[in-house]
This record gives sequence, structure tokens and C-alpha cells, in this order.
Amino acid sequence: MPLSPFPPLPIDEALLIAETIVKQNSGRPMRRLTIFDDLNRSPSSSTSRSLVTASSGYGLTQGSYKSEMINLLDRGMKIVTKRDPKAKLDAVLGVRIFKQFYENYCNSIVPSNSAAKDFLISKGISEGNAQKCLEVLLRNGEYVGLIQEISGVKRIVSADYALEKLSKDLQTSLQTEQVEKARESLNPKSLSDGANITTVEQAKFQDNPYPSIHIDIQIHLSSDTTNEQIDQLFASMAKHLYPTRNSPDGQ
Repeated sequence: MPLSPFPPLPIDEALLIAETIVKQNSGRPMRRLTIFDDLNRSPSSSTSRSLVTASSGYGLTQGSYKSEMINLLDRGMKIVTKRDPKAKLDAVLGVRIFKQFYENYCNSIVPSNSAAKDFLISKGISEGNAQKCLEVLLRNGEYVGLIQEISGVKRIVSADYALEKLSKDLQTSLQTEQVEKARESLNPKSLSDGANITTVEQAKFQDNPYPSIHIDIQIHLSSDTTNEQIDQLFASMAKHLYPTRNSPDGQ
């Protein structure tokens, strides 16, 4: 664990180490020098040292800026590969001074800079580090949903409330990705070739004597729509919108 009472960087930046280990070595331990070689960064720079220190401070990886090997921890794996909302929240609340701050101001408006720094100093943060600590915890708060704008004012909310929002945001993101994948599956060749769908379909049916019809379709999905239902929906659309020549609909 780092000697500093708080990680020197916000968690969204600190995740770069864990992301690199997952991408370049499937989550297996990596040499620190290799990690920064892949990132095209000097391993001895102050920024690189801060990255390793922050990653360790959030419990994402194990190893200091002097270690030969950096190990990816379970929390880091969950955040990178599963976008686990609880793991993100635990990483931030696992830092004692951050947790103290969020709990002290829970269900309140974000305090002024001077009041916030006074609180941090009262908890042992030096005057010289108070501003940096405040900047990191405020950015983390917005990243994990502990700080939210409610009725036009930024407030600090409970961990349970933040987790609920993170989970909903993740579900919405996954559904959007499923819709995009399903849309691409309707005509993968036109998308991979960078061609316009309308142009491709005109070429495909250029010998069709019947006039073409252009239809704009809007689909509204409820929040509880499953991935299987989305797949069935677009499979049905593909069947009727892009019939094959040998099918009854294509004749």
C-alpha cells in the first residue's frame, strides 16, 4: 500500500495500469517495465510512478513503482472486464479519507473548497496536500456516482443510491451495445466496407421492377428488456426487411 493517505490520481486515470495488463497479457502478472513500454511512457517519470501508486491505492493492482512485477487484483479485473459497479464504488470508498468525506457530507450539498479542505486537514491531511486530495475525491465522486446533480445542485449521495445509478447506467450501456450489434448484423458487409446501406440495397435489387420503399423505424425498449428479446427482435426485422431471393418473401 502507498505511504500517502490517498491515491495521487483519480480512479479513472489509475485504471490505465489494470486495462493494460488485461489487454496485453490477459490479466496475468506483467513486468512493470513492459507495461510502460506498451504505454510508450518512461517507467521512471513522476506520472508513471503516480499511476502505479494510485492503482495500488485503489486496490486494482499489487506492486509499487519499484516492483519488478505488477499483479492484477480481483477488483481491477472486475472493473476492467465486467465494468462491475460495486467494484468501482468499493475502490473509491476503500480509501479511508475519501470514505470519511463522503459519509460526513452524505445527503448534503458539496461544500465549498475552503470548508472541504478544513475537513480534510482535521482528518490528518496536510495543508499542502488538502487541495490535491479534494480534487481527486471530487472527481472520483462524480465518476462513481457519489456526487450527483439534483435539482441543479451538486449533492453527495449515499453509497446505495450511487450503486443504483451505476447499475442502471451499466444496463443502459449494455442494451445500447446490443442494439448496435444487432443493427450491424442486419447488413454486416455494407458496414465493414464503409458503404451506405441504401446504395448496397439498390445494387442488390437493381433488377427489381418494383419501386423501392424507404421506411424509418424507431424502437423504444423498456429498461427490463433482455438481451435475448433484443436479438429476437432484430432477427425478425432482418427476416422481413432483407429477405433472400430463395425465400417465399423474396420472390
